[in-house]
Amino acid sequence: MEWLTRRGWYVFLPFRGNCPVDVVAINERGEMMLLDSKKDVRRRGGPQSEMRISRGRTETQKRLGVRLAYVNVATREVLISEHKD
Repeated sequence: MEWLTRRGWYVFLPFRGNCPVDVVAINERGEMMLLDSKKDVRRRGGPQSEMRISRGRTETQKRLGVRLAYVNVATREVLISEHKD
């Protein structure tokens, strides 16, 4: 939420606790993002070292256009996934 706010987005939280969306963000141009936030975790050791552990979206999230937001808690940076499905 902090990352989005610093970039000029208005941030809202869903009313329901168990919801396919963690954050709703809207900017001045009226663009909206529905986000499911995940901690950015990397694999350790082996041939896939430092590879992001990716998460899948539920069918409901896909239907709604929810994007995954990977949050690095150490650096406070966020990667918002682009989904092709």
